[in-house]
Amino acid sequence: MAAKVVGKNKRWPNRPSLLAIAYLPYSGYGFMRSAHLIKQTQISGINQIVGGATMRTKVHFIASLLFAFVTLSAKAQDPVKVASQAFKEKLNNAKVRVLEYHSKPGDKEARHSHSAAVIYVISGGKFKFTTPDGRSEEVEYRTGDVVWREAVAHSGENIGTTEIHAILVEMKEPTTIKTVTLDMNGPHDQTVPLSFRIMWNSGPSEKAFQIYKNDTLLQSYNRRIKQGGMIQLKPEVRGKCVIKTWWDDGTERREELKVNIE
Repeated sequence: MAAKVVGKNKRWPNRPSLLAIAYLPYSGYGFMRSAHLIKQTQISGINQIVGGATMRTKVHFIASLLFAFVTLSAKAQDPVKVASQAFKEKLNNAKVRVLEYHSKPGDKEARHSHSAAVIYVISGGKFKFTTPDGRSEEVEYRTGDVVWREAVAHSGENIGTTEIHAILVEMKEPTTIKTVTLDMNGPHDQTVPLSFRIMWNSGPSEKAFQIYKNDTLLQSYNRRIKQGGMIQLKPEVRGKCVIKTWWDDGTERREELKVNIE
């Protein structure tokens, strides 16, 4: 929101020496903007802002400061980084991240965050979670439990007498699938990802595909794929390959295209 100019700076007439914040929205953005404005004033001006403002302005100002502090404090980190003694990454791809978890009695973990996850408890125990707003919850996991948990930020402590061992499968937001149009008549060395929706600019609306690397067949789509169909390539096909396509409209026809697969 706009700031109200209360006075003028004698040294720099075009710059305000004192700013009163008429209204601050309860958001981190509001706080950062206010901090930017205050930084431009003299230190003594800050006391005048708070001291000379109305009660409502004071409340809004203080609330914004508190909210920003809580927001910044609550910004949790990757558990593998802040609690490496407990979390070990076993798999990480575009769809999930799998973590193995160990916690001995008395172990504590700094604040961190998880996306929505499935938890499989190999060895159970009792655990205390504390969320950024200060609320605590004690949970007892039983061996063999399979638990769905929504995204969360928390710190934790093993308050039981047993070591907890679990596997967490963290979900990732679905990514946008890229559409690639193979230019069968144009220059070669197109770059394509491992997963994409395939289009082409010549031939019928359905084709079969094979992927070769150094004259070795690595992957085959012998069933016909329609325009816009999904292609999921194996990781070993990365690099320079040849995509061969064919179709049968009375006479078998074939095409080849050199590509670079990311």
